[in-house]
Amino acid sequence: MKKILFLTLSAFLFSLSFPGFLFVKGCGLFAWFCLVPLFLAIEDMSLENSFVYGIFYGALSYGLLCFWLWSYSPWMLLLASGFYGFCYAILFVLCKIPTYSMKGFSFLCQVFILSAFDFIKTRGFLGFSYGVLGYSQWKNIPLIQVSDLTGVYGISFLVILCNGILYALIKALQNWKNQKIEFREKAYSIKKNFWIVPGISGAVFVILILGTIVYGFSKSKKITLECENLPGKKVILIQHNENPREDGVNVYAKNISQMMELTDEALSLYPDADLVVWPETAVTPSIVYQYYSGKDSRRISIVKSLLEYMEKKDCSFVVGNYHAVPEKGTNVTKDYNAAMYFTPKKNLVPPEPEMYFKQHLVPLSESFPVEKYFPKAGEFLKKLGANFWVPGTESKVFYKEELSFGTPICFEDTFPDVTRKMYKNGARCFVNLTNDSWSRSRACQYQHLSMAVFRSAETRCPTVRSATSGQTAIIGPEGKVLKETVPFTKSFIYGEIPLVKDHFEETFYCKNGDLFSFIIVVFSLVLLLIGVIKGIIKIWQNK
Repeated sequence: MKKILFLTLSAFLFSLSFPGFLFVKGCGLFAWFCLVPLFLAIEDMSLENSFVYGIFYGALSYGLLCFWLWSYSPWMLLLASGFYGFCYAILFVLCKIPTYSMKGFSFLCQVFILSAFDFIKTRGFLGFSYGVLGYSQWKNIPLIQVSDLTGVYGISFLVILCNGILYALIKALQNWKNQKIEFREKAYSIKKNFWIVPGISGAVFVILILGTIVYGFSKSKKITLECENLPGKKVILIQHNENPREDGVNVYAKNISQMMELTDEALSLYPDADLVVWPETAVTPSIVYQYYSGKDSRRISIVKSLLEYMEKKDCSFVVGNYHAVPEKGTNVTKDYNAAMYFTPKKNLVPPEPEMYFKQHLVPLSESFPVEKYFPKAGEFLKKLGANFWVPGTESKVFYKEELSFGTPICFEDTFPDVTRKMYKNGARCFVNLTNDSWSRSRACQYQHLSMAVFRSAETRCPTVRSATSGQTAIIGPEGKVLKETVPFTKSFIYGEIPLVKDHFEETFYCKNGDLFSFIIVVFSLVLLLIGVIKGIIKIWQNK
């Protein structure tokens, strides 16, 4: 029962560290000790039972963290919780192994294993960045500056290390008290010093955290001052707050009309704007397909009126659109989630937009690569609301005179690999198009924003976000949210994107990617291997 209570407490503290049902922007302070009950529970459980306890913890912690998936589908919340229950079951087994053979150092081994897991769970088709502990610190601007060296995973390591040291200090205090009792009752001498390993680890942590904060204050102050003196491009970000449950041609026309009205209002106040950004799939009828190949007169009319509207403006547009490409000789189309870049008098009438296609699709909702092997599962997912896209293959970069920018679409700005590739291709700003309105949750939108800030801190490039219902925002190169709209309102933001060009040197993270994380993974495997070997030797000696 005690183990269940510890794991439940840890799961609640873990979820409260991020934007959620209690703290809409999260309380990052909880992250620094949320895993202490987990460490205590793992120490007290057997290897045989650790798998079952892992299922309980993983399902509960991610059920609490991603409660907003319920709005999409209760089945999707169940699938996500079940998947992470299985992942944590394996994780708990791995974390339990060192407790048998590395007694004084087992907590350090567990710190490395947990840090490696924070990185590994973001990889591959089912990769999911929500719940990476480093993201809980998104409002701590000095701390997150170190992500230009290690990525967000360096901050995760510091947070997990703090948890491990606190656990070790608690155990040292318990052991010290127990020996004092034995000394009083049985006249034993106190021989063991339980404070050496946690004490040295604690001293190292203090040095690391102080160094990180000093580095962060220096970096953030320097970047802020330098950006004040840089020229910039004026941008308007539209948030039209559509209802994702509504569908049909009339709804498409209404949504576009609302975005036009908001754009006109913004341009009347700020006629010097260089760029207007509309959210992900803000325009549902496929602009290029309907213009050249469409058969539905209403959709064609919507597209033509939209193109004529933009053609009359003096600014460029970035528009989220569903892009359909007909396959020769069939009635089938390849469907892409696209960002389209239009410039009046250049590529609007007829439409010949520059385009970026979303590459990292949302698993089970936007992509199901094994559908041909499991057609019934694919049909089930589509009934839940899934819309499977074809993934893009190119990290396209757009240019507005001196401004070069990439357009990660929605989920993509939760993955540093996506923005790093865009940076390598020449992007010095990220224009994110997002639609989280389906969640009906401010917590979901702030969880997403909390990850977006790291893409700027890692690359030293500003980010602007146009989101259907939030969080529409402007983020500086230091990862600070400079402006944002009120969620679930019809609104817009006007601001300036600093032209950083190559003003800031390429960061260590941009050059070397997740080198730090790969080192953590390798070190974890080595420690696990040592633990297993030592365990086998002990068993052999006992025989």
